[in-house]
Amino acid sequence: MRRGRSRRTAASAVPNPPRLAPRAAPIVATHTAPTNIACIKYWGKRDAKLNLPLNSSVSVTLCQDDLKAITTVVASPAFAIDRLWLNGT
Repeated sequence: MRRGRSRRTAASAVPNPPRLAPRAAPIVATHTAPTNIACIKYWGKRDAKLNLPLNSSVSVTLCQDDLKAITTVVASPAFAIDRLWLNGT
């Protein structure tokens, strides 16, 4: 099972990045996280003292080669506004 991965990317990898003031170097960080599918959700505790769940739980974490969430953050004091892009737009 793979855990989430981080990598730094060039600011050009972000769609339509805000314009920067001269000499402002943005900080760009990208992180990926695997998708997890839970088949039985948590419904409380059977024994609070032993911290045992009421129901058993089954979940599957998908391989990041097949399906993953990718988040990129760009930060700079030169940005006039905050922006958020979902699915590249």
